[in-house]
Amino acid sequence: MSTLFINKLNGYKDKKMNELQKCILNIFKEVKKVCEHNNIPYYALGGTAIGAVRHKGFIPWDDDLDIALPIEYLEYFLECCKKDLPPRYKIFSAKNVKEFSNVFIKVVDTETTFIEKDMHFYKNSYTGVFIDIIFLISVPDNLFKKKFHLFRLRYYRIMHLCRNHPFKDIEKLKGKYKAIKKIISLFIKHFVSEDFFFDKWLNYIKKYPIKMGGYKKLFNCI
Repeated sequence: MSTLFINKLNGYKDKKMNELQKCILNIFKEVKKVCEHNNIPYYALGGTAIGAVRHKGFIPWDDDLDIALPIEYLEYFLECCKKDLPPRYKIFSAKNVKEFSNVFIKVVDTETTFIEKDMHFYKNSYTGVFIDIIFLISVPDNLFKKKFHLFRLRYYRIMHLCRNHPFKDIEKLKGKYKAIKKIISLFIKHFVSEDFFFDKWLNYIKKYPIKMGGYKKLFNCI
């Protein structure tokens, strides 16, 4: 799948890409080199995969690129990026960026500036142009275990968001949900560190490599 993906993007004519997409593609090419040089499997995900097949590159109105890696390659991938990525490209995560609300990581072009619409209130988490790196884990076949498994993933992700972006999208909520989120956000903001729930989430997903017997695959951050 990764070979199809890069071939399609490499064949995409520059005149069909905007400047943001060109920058994103350059980041991807560097990450591709790291993965292939170090035998790390990678996959196109979501709209990125659709664009590669349907449009022979980016979806024209798309402004991001998502790559998925098996969770068992996480630490190795991070080590290889430190060693092999050009200096302008850095790994951003909740471990090294304040107010970082995502549980996945980003590879960022630090010589650019890119501010997402929902991030303008959180200046500490401003980034450059980036691509998302999302991890694949396994999920139990048993229905009850599967639901509990997904519940824990969502719980850690939502709590991490509440901790680092305490008022993000609160005004869009209604009734008791708005009040509950405000209470939770205010409480955990003062009593737990910014990476507390990220660490909980990360330690949990590391227990479920995609090669685990009796389990099915899952894009765990979606």
